[in-house]
Amino acid sequence: MARLSRLINQKVITLLSLALAMFLIATNVQAALLYLVSSALAALVVISYAVALWSVRGLSAARRAPAEAFEHVPLTLEAVVHNGGRWPRALLSLQDDLAPCVKPALAWLPGRRAVSKWYETTLPRGIYNYASFTVSCAAPFGIWTARRTFTADAALTVLPLFEDIPTLPILEAMSSPAETLHERRGAGAGYDYLGIRDYRRGDSLRVVHWRSSARRGELVVKEFEEEIASPVTVTVVSAGVAGETGNTTLDAAARLAATIANYCLTSGHPLRLIGWDDTAGPLSLDRPNLAQALEWLAALKPAAGGTPERLAEETAVWVGARSTVIMVTADVNADWRGVAAAVESRRVRLLTVLVDRASFAAGKKPSPADTSAATALAQSRATVYIYRKDESITACLSEPWRATAR
Repeated sequence: MARLSRLINQKVITLLSLALAMFLIATNVQAALLYLVSSALAALVVISYAVALWSVRGLSAARRAPAEAFEHVPLTLEAVVHNGGRWPRALLSLQDDLAPCVKPALAWLPGRRAVSKWYETTLPRGIYNYASFTVSCAAPFGIWTARRTFTADAALTVLPLFEDIPTLPILEAMSSPAETLHERRGAGAGYDYLGIRDYRRGDSLRVVHWRSSARRGELVVKEFEEEIASPVTVTVVSAGVAGETGNTTLDAAARLAATIANYCLTSGHPLRLIGWDDTAGPLSLDRPNLAQALEWLAALKPAAGGTPERLAEETAVWVGARSTVIMVTADVNADWRGVAAAVESRRVRLLTVLVDRASFAAGKKPSPADTSAATALAQSRATVYIYRKDESITACLSEPWRATAR
């Protein structure tokens, strides 16, 4: 629906005041020319009103965008504006809610034709299902500005950025020598001898057990135990979010989780992601590939109910023994000893990445609350890492925080 912007603006007031003044002067001095000038000014205001409204009638707009993009990486969008009327339109401008800082101009829109307009923008992490267009026109003299808004499908998922790291020390045995990060079970291509089985087509002759084959009169092969990497559960706390749009503590947590997920998937660690939604409750994604993990992280929103205590309870339900839990959180106001106890009751190792709220608010020094949370977790024998705004994720995850470092 078309609407006029600033119905009574300074230009309208000026022209109407001038027309009224000319009319009063013409009445007093009986000057026909002043009557003519007064009438022309009033007609100018009325005609501009009508032309501006008419210029945005019969228009429609649609958007073409990629299905996926990464946050803060320029992406190209295309707007298609169609004029369903017989007469051309001029002096139009377009504003896309996905690109509020970009206002492409449509100098000329022929009658019953469509015009494409390309423009670039960057977007924060999230899922964009709908975003409106606004087509505006101030023709012919810029006195009135008429706008028509269209709701257009976006169908765009903006994924969190992540770092492709060759190694992740927080999952290596040396970062917690008391814990076992790998277990052997089942048949596979490991090194521990498990037994023998019948030969199957495609088995290498190097694993044929020749003595047993000679006794049986048929080929049998040696079977070894398969080495399976420790399962990793990444829990993202969505409560206690701080920071500016596009670079909040939850956005940083999503980037950290995406980096950890990428490493787990490339190194063979079975992965599970756990989060919280205030409407749906606990969110869990088991054994995702990288694309699924990134989409899951893109959909995460701030949730007051997603506290560390509640997510620790949910995590304890899902994880198995001898696995690793990595909790990424900016909510430092929690019972951290209780959180560690809830998770470690399942005989798992707890690693915690604290996103420093103070650096996202006003500065880069860790706040006293962050330090006390890290201390409480360290006293509970949990390995702690602290991430600060704009810090390298690789650098953050390469060395744990230590109380003696304060």
